[in-house]
Amino acid sequence: MKNEAPRAEPLSVPDLEEIRGGASASILSELKRLLSISDLELVAVVGIPRQTMLRRLKQGRLTRHESDRAARLARVYNAALEFFDYNHESTVHWLKHSNPALGGETPLEHSDTEVGAEEVLTVLHRLAHGIPL
Repeated sequence: MKNEAPRAEPLSVPDLEEIRGGASASILSELKRLLSISDLELVAVVGIPRQTMLRRLKQGRLTRHESDRAARLARVYNAALEFFDYNHESTVHWLKHSNPALGGETPLEHSDTEVGAEEVLTVLHRLAHGIPL
């Protein structure tokens, strides 16, 4: 029998109502843990100053715009996780390594804007369907 890595679960992504009302700040902790990144790396991608992020974690809620940015990164993580057949290690490796289709940036770095995140999702879609990059 083949020794397979445990199947990772997708991250819960806030829905529209949760985003508009301010999602739980715990999504930031989950993203940091799942992606094995530092506070500085997380705030660079999500676009929240570090002190603000720490304050939000204490308060327990994000603002509407912060919620939207955190949800964007969660969607990218989930799409990559699905592409890599729910293998967490492969997913994180891909997200954190330079990708020529993204101008040499990592998919994680490239996801710091909505347009960049859409480009990452497009790369995943093309890979999944065997479309040359």
